[in-house]
Amino acid sequence: MRAWLPVLIAAVVGCSKSGTEQPAPAAAPGGEEAAIRAQETRWRAVIARKDTAAIGSFYTEDGIYLPTFRPVSRGRDAVAAMWATHEFTLDSLKLERTPIRIEVARSGDVATEVGSWVFHGVAPDRRVDGEGSYLTTWRKEGGVWKISAYMWNLPEGVTSPDSTGAGR
Repeated sequence: MRAWLPVLIAAVVGCSKSGTEQPAPAAAPGGEEAAIRAQETRWRAVIARKDTAAIGSFYTEDGIYLPTFRPVSRGRDAVAAMWATHEFTLDSLKLERTPIRIEVARSGDVATEVGSWVFHGVAPDRRVDGEGSYLTTWRKEGGVWKISAYMWNLPEGVTSPDSTGAGR
């Protein structure tokens, strides 16, 4: 019965050596993914309200917005202006995004989100509906997940915003 005692002691002593210790992760990966999903929900609520004052706060200072059929916006202020002058001009604005994958880097401060989107709005002369895919890169700044880059596109074969009614 005492034959197991030396094995147990060796195991405990071996595990306590500094060379075999594993650093604890900064946060559980599921916890970071949940934080990103919560931030995503808040971001879409700001979009639904068409809150031009708040939309920029969801992007990093050097954030990039790459909307299909429009020029790239670089920097928090330019991104907010793009939302204010394009997306927020539509009535009944609604954006739904469905993440397919959210992957947080081991460092715990960057992540990618890939998914599909559905968009509805009303322009002065027509209803605007569309769907497609998106890629969002997130960066943690000051403990808060912010959008570093966001791009969306339309399905294959769509060559203009009017071919599907998607004129976001």
